[in-house]
Amino acid sequence: MDGPSASPDSAQGTDAAFAADLPAATDGGLDRAGSGASDASAAAPDRAGPDGIASDGSAADGTAPDRAGPDGITSDASAADRTAPDSATDRAGADGVAMDTGRADGGASDSKGADVAATDGATADGLSGASGSGFCSSDGWCWVSPVPQGNTLTSVWASGPADAWMGGEGGTLLHWNGTRLEPYVVTDRFISAIWGASSDFVLTAAYVPYPDITSKDVLLRWDGTQWAEWMTSPIQSVFAIWGTSRNDIWLVGSGAAHWDGSRFTVATWTNLVNAIAGSASDDVWVTNTYSAGSLLHFDGATWTQIDTPAGPGAVASGGRGKVWICGTNLGDPARVPMLWDGHAWSTPNPEMTDCWALWSPIAGDLWAAGGEVIFHYVAGAWQKAFEGGAGWVQALAGASSDDFWGVGQAGTLVHGQKGAFTDVAQARPNANNRSVAPVGPNDAWIASPGSMSVQHWKDGMPVGGWVAAEARAINDVMARSASDIWVVGAKGLAAHYDGSTWTETSTGTTNDFTRVWANAANDVWAVGAQSTTAWFDGAHWTVSMDPYPGDCTALWGNGSDLLAICQNGDALSAMRKFPPENGMVGIWAPRTYLNGGSYAKGNALWGTADGRIMVAGYDDSIAKGFIGLYQGSLAPLDDMGTFHIATQMDDNPSAIWVGSDSDVWVSGRGLYHWDGTSASVVKSPFQLGEPLAGLRGYAAGDVWAVGASATILHHASAH
Repeated sequence: MDGPSASPDSAQGTDAAFAADLPAATDGGLDRAGSGASDASAAAPDRAGPDGIASDGSAADGTAPDRAGPDGITSDASAADRTAPDSATDRAGADGVAMDTGRADGGASDSKGADVAATDGATADGLSGASGSGFCSSDGWCWVSPVPQGNTLTSVWASGPADAWMGGEGGTLLHWNGTRLEPYVVTDRFISAIWGASSDFVLTAAYVPYPDITSKDVLLRWDGTQWAEWMTSPIQSVFAIWGTSRNDIWLVGSGAAHWDGSRFTVATWTNLVNAIAGSASDDVWVTNTYSAGSLLHFDGATWTQIDTPAGPGAVASGGRGKVWICGTNLGDPARVPMLWDGHAWSTPNPEMTDCWALWSPIAGDLWAAGGEVIFHYVAGAWQKAFEGGAGWVQALAGASSDDFWGVGQAGTLVHGQKGAFTDVAQARPNANNRSVAPVGPNDAWIASPGSMSVQHWKDGMPVGGWVAAEARAINDVMARSASDIWVVGAKGLAAHYDGSTWTETSTGTTNDFTRVWANAANDVWAVGAQSTTAWFDGAHWTVSMDPYPGDCTALWGNGSDLLAICQNGDALSAMRKFPPENGMVGIWAPRTYLNGGSYAKGNALWGTADGRIMVAGYDDSIAKGFIGLYQGSLAPLDDMGTFHIATQMDDNPSAIWVGSDSDVWVSGRGLYHWDGTSASVVKSPFQLGEPLAGLRGYAAGDVWAVGASATILHHASAH
């Protein structure tokens, strides 16, 4: 039968088959992001830095491992910790543009009724797409970079060349129909596992986000027409799903559970199990990344422990009684694929230095991914099959060796067909984007500290950029017009663009600048670390080391006055300007603490011409993100008005932009719009795996948001 006849709770009996103990896991399997990290807080959804500046948004290892293979044959699951090093995050492509998106309406039939739109147009690889545009949400936000989308994908399953499912961060769920990719909006939870018995019976596991570490994950089912909740998982943190039929299904994560067609039976152990594979119902393998000797074999009745060289992170069947393992921990012998033939370990790959995923469609045919390289083992020999994709491949699966998929970091999608590989996803520029400055419709400059550059994007395409002569991180960009743009960055960097040429200006300091604001051509301000405040009068910079504001993470001006969020984000300061004297260019007024200064921390601020100041931040006392308002004038500087929290959100907002009192955008892991009339927040369908550090609009309806892994999102009224 397809659905449960008994509730999971009543079915959680003890099965003697689970008598063997797994070695203890380091975190008890309660890490909600599936990261296997010892500190569950690492999976917290609030990964933004104090302002959106310091948050390059490295994923909280929220790349839960699931590596399910095609139904009833074999499978693989990669390690619980799947986030690739930041240094390997992005690769430059020839043109930085991809040619793939989903269908116009997404085809999603889901509980939320939300559609995902995309542009149409045929491309050389048979995918649909349009220049510079990836998947779009129904409310007008589109991926500009990467395309078709940039959330990390950690699971994949396929029943045939025209039916493949991929899932990952932020509820990202994509379907390949043989011609193009289709996005589905089903859940905003992390999709940590996908497996199917057939094209009309596909399961996904969606974990319950941190800080909830007690609720079970939710299992969703595709019946060939629509996705719907199937049941609550009997275990937490489902890392992988595998089975031989719809009446023989295994879940592994913070434990293991077996579905026999009518109920789940939960294992007696409570240890972390991150990978499962098999060739039949009486030939099943499970493993734990973190402990040597943690490989167990199930023969249909009992479990037998097999000693391993180290903690394996991925597993794939090698045929009856045989198994492939590999791991990712540097220094472990098992980080390269090794085969257990029932008696001994053998066949390491001398070329691989790391291994993230394994997949074997049939015995004697193995595919292994290590970083951006895919190896193939066939006829007793290894060969390098693919190298140089868009990002790190973290899962492999498909219908056969002639048609399979590799998915991974920052939206990586590699399609293997009869020995040829298509890098479906856009090649990423090496950028963790931090700040954006729109200068026209569909036209913006984006600061990327990691790439030490500022890039110009127009009509969805990178059309130029600038790198300082002495490579230094560019932390912020601000534009008064297309021919009046400022950037600031590390070691006192400040530079100006006049519409044709970038010119560095000497600031006379090596302290880092974090924010810049230009009131006029002869009135430019920069703030940063160690109480550094600098003012440019049109000819030269004057730098002060005022006791206030401390390390500043947000800066805004209204043409005469300046406001900044400083120190630990708990205070708002105002600047009074005066002619330079005694090495000072102004004075910061005594700080005004947000919400009494006890728990509220501001990450970003913006204002309106009538003196309404809006702050986005996080309040620990209520464990909520907020938009706060100052009602009153900026003068006098030591009395900036009354602060109150206008609305709350389940996020840690990192950036804010105010078009008007009724047009306020906030970004964090999601995108939010406040209409200014009530405490209602409308959340975009985008649930991002990494926070958006920068947000700014050109005009009403024309707004940009940027973040880690080269993420660029654009909302244009034309969409």
